[in-house]
Parts: sequence; structure tokens; C-alpha cells
Amino acid sequence: MALFVAALAIWFVIQVVDILLLVFIAILLAVYLSAVTDWLERRFKMVRWAGLTIAVVATVAAVGFIGVLLIPPVIDQTPAGRANTRCCGAPSSPTRRRGSSPGW
Repeated sequence: MALFVAALAIWFVIQVVDILLLVFIAILLAVYLSAVTDWLERRFKMVRWAGLTIAVVATVAAVGFIGVLLIPPVIDQTPAGRANTRCCGAPSSPTRRRGSSPGW
């Protein structure tokens, strides 16, 4: 009986792991925004809604900035991204006409 209950619990967790992950991320984000908002309230004596607005805008801007920094190198390192990239106007792969010698 205990083995059946354990297997059922594992199956349940596997089924709802996506939802649990989203809930966990939402809780972390709420705690982070609350802490930043509390700090802005104490440090700059602003109302809570203004502090929360500044915290959200600053967080979105920081995540966007990090994305702008990280996405181009990731695209360059993928095979599909490398195939479409040209450096200095040169073709992405060396091309030779059929029957031509390499020129050495």
C-alpha cells in the first residue's frame, strides 16, 4: 500500500511540476518586488504604489538589458544563426566555382 501511495505522489508531482514551478517563480518575484518597494519607501519616503511602479519598471529594464546583451552571442553560436551571419560583407561559407583551383 505504501508503495502505491508513493508512486501516486510521484506521478502527481510529475503532472503538476510546471504549475508548481510557475507558483514558485511568482512567489520569488513577489518577495523581491516587496523588498525593493519597502526599501524605496524607507529610503526615499515615497508612497507604496510609486515605489512598486519604479521597482517593476527597473526590473523589466534590467531583464531587457541583460537579454540584449546575451541573445546576440547565443544566436551566433547556434548553427542556424551562424548560417545567416556574414562578417564584413563576405559570404558565410567559402565558395568556389566548379573546376577552379584553390590558387596556391
